[in-house]
Amino acid sequence: MSRSAKTIFFFGVYVFLTGIAILISPNFIFKTFGLPLTDEVYPYCMSILMIVVGFYYMFTGKTESIGFFKASVFGRTFGFLALTAVVLVKLGPPIILLFGLLDLLGAIITGIELKKENKF
Repeated sequence: MSRSAKTIFFFGVYVFLTGIAILISPNFIFKTFGLPLTDEVYPYCMSILMIVVGFYYMFTGKTESIGFFKASVFGRTFGFLALTAVVLVKLGPPIILLFGLLDLLGAIITGIELKKENKF
């Protein structure tokens, strides 16, 4: 795997495992990050989506899907900007920026590796 592919693969592992953790015990994860506890179904739905997206990232990393790598740089940057907007308009607590920052950091690292490989 190229270095850019590894960034995608490991981001996928992070998303996949986070999805599993939320699926198993959403309120434990929420409590850990100071988020409100819930008995709604939405965290389970989101965690299933995270597991699927994590799988996509791992698969495309393994298969060197450069188009996906490029798209993910823009998508993860948008994720950071969207979460920042959510916090700024007070729809969510500032702790959710941690997840946005991880998205942004991953996007930056992938973009740098793509540049080094002359693929971006």
